[in-house]
Amino acid sequence: MQLAVARDALAAFGSITESGTIVPTSHVWSEPWRDEARELADHRSERHGTPQYQNEDDQNAAVAAHGEDAACGVC
Repeated sequence: MQLAVARDALAAFGSITESGTIVPTSHVWSEPWRDEARELADHRSERHGTPQYQNEDDQNAAVAAHGEDAACGVC
């Protein structure tokens, strides 16, 4: 559906002549997303005060580019 929405938006650029014009579409979002969006829970990954690397190579690259302090979050 994202591709269809993007295509509709691009097609509308050719026909809209006035700022603020709204072009209705037939796209309808399913209901479950609304309930989840209204939850006050944070579903993101835990946040850390120091950098987290996927692997040792990533950490080594950070040290090489930014110095030893970059790998420990001091900079």
